[in-house]
Amino acid sequence: MTAEQAKNLIGVKYTEALKNVYDSRGIDPAFHPDKKVRDWSKQFSEKFGYFPADLTMWAWDAPFIAIRAFQKAGTVSDRKRSPKPSPTWKFPQRDHPLRPPPGNKLFDEQGQSFSTTVVLGWENTDWNTKKYYSVIKGAVKEIK
Repeated sequence: MTAEQAKNLIGVKYTEALKNVYDSRGIDPAFHPDKKVRDWSKQFSEKFGYFPADLTMWAWDAPFIAIRAFQKAGTVSDRKRSPKPSPTWKFPQRDHPLRPPPGNKLFDEQGQSFSTTVVLGWENTDWNTKKYYSVIKGAVKEIK
């Protein structure tokens, strides 16, 4: 939950109630390791008055898969020439500001997408980043 949601649900003692709470989630823009993404999230919140959708990073892949298919086919209208997405396709880092995949690949050989998670701990009046992890083929590795 966001800090605002916690305060609204729990009341004035929300910081005390949440002091030993930890959360593990996919990296949303507010807790991304890249400062540019965190700054964008803050600007979005200030401009629109709410946090950007926390599912943004999970929907990020689809347009880039389509772009790669169009590039490989050399057309945007001939379905017969469009290849099926492949786990070997490489994606430039710039295409994934919210969830950079390891090795710039979106999927492993079985078609499972790579993901990055963050562990947050409640301190003072907000969530704070504790550790980042990558999850690849069921193996969890800390990102330093």
